[in-house]
Order: sequence, then C-alpha cells, then structure tokens
Amino acid sequence: MTIRTIIAATLALGLGACATAEEAADTAAELPVAYTVINDDASIAFASSAIRTFRPGAERTLLLETNSGRWYRATLEGNCKSEVRWRQAIAIAPGAADRFDRFSAVLVGGRRCQVSALDEIADPDAPAAPATAPKT
Repeated sequence: MTIRTIIAATLALGLGACATAEEAADTAAELPVAYTVINDDASIAFASSAIRTFRPGAERTLLLETNSGRWYRATLEGNCKSEVRWRQAIAIAPGAADRFDRFSAVLVGGRRCQVSALDEIADPDAPAAPATAPKT
C-alpha cells in the first residue's frame, strides 16, 4: 500500500463518518421533544435587553434564554423553522412596551416570522427528574 492509498482511505472513512454524524444529528433534531411548560401564554419584559441566547427547538419552535436563566419556547407561524435552523443570529421584534409575547415576531435572514405562542418552559438541558414509584 502506498502512502497516497492510505491517505485516500483515511479521508474517505473520515468524510463518511462526518456525513453519518450529520445525518444522525438531523434525524435526532426531528424527533419529538417534550418540554415541561411552567407558564403558558407568557411574556418577556424588556425583551431587547433580556434575551441572552436562542437555539432552534422542535417543530417550528425557537428556544429563548433570558439573562435570568429562564427558558421560553416561541412557536413560529408558517415555514420559518427551516430558516431558524441554520442561522447564527436573529432579531427580536417585540411588541408594545418592549415585551416579547405571542403578538411579537422574530426576523430571520431578513424574513419576518410571527410568533403564535410563547410558553415559559423548564431548562431543556436539565436532567429529567427521576420517576417516583407509587406508594402502596
């Protein structure tokens, strides 16, 4: 075996592993996700300065974290999910009095995406609480 053959085989295996990992990540992202809702029909006061970070959620949702460590799930109308999935930045378009709620919107890649629902949720990264056995 020549050095070129070894390098080519190594690259082929590495690229195949990358494609497989990406496909697995895409499949995992499409699996149903259950969020624990703390408060439905929530709102975020002082939204322009209170929202620290965001990430795509499951099925047309956007997860927002505030500076106080609270998490919110914004459900988007239309086909904005595919846009949010690949963005590194979004713009928040809060409603009146700098409140972000179900009447607000987000701007994703120059496209306005209306929010249809905003729920406060438990930290999506927190480990699930262990199930307790029923008392007899």
